[in-house]
Amino acid sequence: MALLSFFLATCSGDTSTQPKPVATQLAFVVSPTSSSAGSAFSPAVQVAALDAGGGNVPDFADSIRVTIETNPGSGTLSGAAAKVATGGVATFADLSINRPGVGYRLRATANGL
Repeated sequence: MALLSFFLATCSGDTSTQPKPVATQLAFVVSPTSSSAGSAFSPAVQVAALDAGGGNVPDFADSIRVTIETNPGSGTLSGAAAKVATGGVATFADLSINRPGVGYRLRATANGL
């Protein structure tokens, strides 16, 4: 006869001893859609700091910068291109590109990400 033994653990729900998530990447959570040259992107662009598993890192409060990565229309990005994240997300409400074109691509960066 084999004996089975069990260990029952309970969890109090206290997460204060859990390690806080660390930001390892950035992701556009709201991307720009088509807009007129010189007009602010609508909806506003939002970039989130994410952990290795893709979860939001709400404690991330560093500056996030948006630049043009692919520039087929030789446009210039205008507006506040650097924002401090709140709750792990930076919102860029006034970004625009001054020249029309198809295939523009934005890039988000932050120190270490």
